[in-house]
Amino acid sequence: MANTVICDSARTTLRTESPRRLRHGARFASSLTTSRWNFVVTLPAVLAVAVVLLAPTARASDVVTYEVDSYVIPMVNLEYADQSGRKLLQSVQLPWRLEVTLDDPRGPAGRGAELRADWRPFTGFSRWVTVRIYEGGNLLCQSTLDVGDATCYGNTPHIS
Repeated sequence: MANTVICDSARTTLRTESPRRLRHGARFASSLTTSRWNFVVTLPAVLAVAVVLLAPTARASDVVTYEVDSYVIPMVNLEYADQSGRKLLQSVQLPWRLEVTLDDPRGPAGRGAELRADWRPFTGFSRWVTVRIYEGGNLLCQSTLDVGDATCYGNTPHIS
């Protein structure tokens, strides 16, 4: 049996190999090619499954309920957010309640739920006003103050 000279390009050295060892190397190269093929086929399949599982789910708009009430303050100025943006209402009689739809009630200010009540002309000691935001019937935020201004935001759930 004749030995064959092989140039190993990774190490740039010359070595001699027997034919038997060469056949084993050919088998190894063949199995390496097969495993590369499996990798090429498997990787896109795994990535496709990951993309489907991790994709955000499309949601229908959520119903948000804004509520303002007081036992002693007769009216307030209100600001709230709906699908089209912020709305301002002046001299609103209390109690007040409104349902709107929002894509993301817990989203950042400007896109999420937000409610502000201003009653500074009527402010005084123990003249409490409560503002609330409900998301689908669950209380998301509540703030009760007597300082003339109260706010609630969907992205900062708070109950006081």
